Amino acid sequence: MSHALRRICKDRERTIKPHGNRAFYVTVRRSWGVPDNQIAYEIGHSSGGSTLESVYGGVPPHWAKGEGPKMNWLPTNGKPAWDVLEVDAPSSAGNPFCYLI
Repeated sequence: MSHALRRICKDRERTIKPHGNRAFYVTVRRSWGVPDNQIAYEIGHSSGGSTLESVYGGVPPHWAKGEGPKMNWLPTNGKPAWDVLEVDAPSSAGNPFCYLI
């Protein structure tokens, strides 16, 4: 993913990194009660989940029991945040994905 972000945002001065997206992925999966060892496997960690806790923090106890908020990937009440961006330029400067990180 970092290679794709770098490619589509090549005209920008700022280094593009996918860590924010990974953190959001971990949070959403945890909100559905998915155990850390499964999430670690899905994002390519070989730690069995211990790295997730040290990097992203612990899981709220009620989330681990499946009582989390069951977050969605996209907003359910309105337009996504990037909808306000004007995306008419063919260069990466107008690419909405460059602004997500």
